[in-house]
Amino acid sequence: MTRFLCLLVALPLLAAAPEQQIRQVLDDQVSAWNRGDIPAFMDGYDKSESTTFVSATVTKGHAQVLAGYLQRYPTREKMGTLRFSDLEIKMLGSDYASVLGRFHLDRSAEAGGEAAGIFTPSALGLADGPDRDAKSSWDCGPRARPSSWSTNSWL
Repeated sequence: MTRFLCLLVALPLLAAAPEQQIRQVLDDQVSAWNRGDIPAFMDGYDKSESTTFVSATVTKGHAQVLAGYLQRYPTREKMGTLRFSDLEIKMLGSDYASVLGRFHLDRSAEAGGEAAGIFTPSALGLADGPDRDAKSSWDCGPRARPSSWSTNSWL
């Protein structure tokens, strides 16, 4: 009976593991961004040529996405302070999830002003065991862009 009760208590924790893993990747990205470390922020992306970032344009490849961030955010002031909120994580399979959330970037008017919107990363690599991190492919499409943004703003 005790084993059965332990199993009942453990099952929800096991089921929550992928969602917690995704939240950890996002938390790590926010921390990296807020200390001005774009390469560490990019650790949340899969390091492959298939990594895709959708904004006003489509950028393919980890190195190209990183280069875009470094170009758009050359200083800590331009990066501002990032936060994510209203995260909704939906598992679509054992190794794939859809994430919907809001981002907010606090920064001075001189550095580009505040920015906010919706993002929809897809999390991959969840079934490869505890040594494999969830990685993301990001979509910050036009629906994420307040009217005051330029087409090259935000992530």
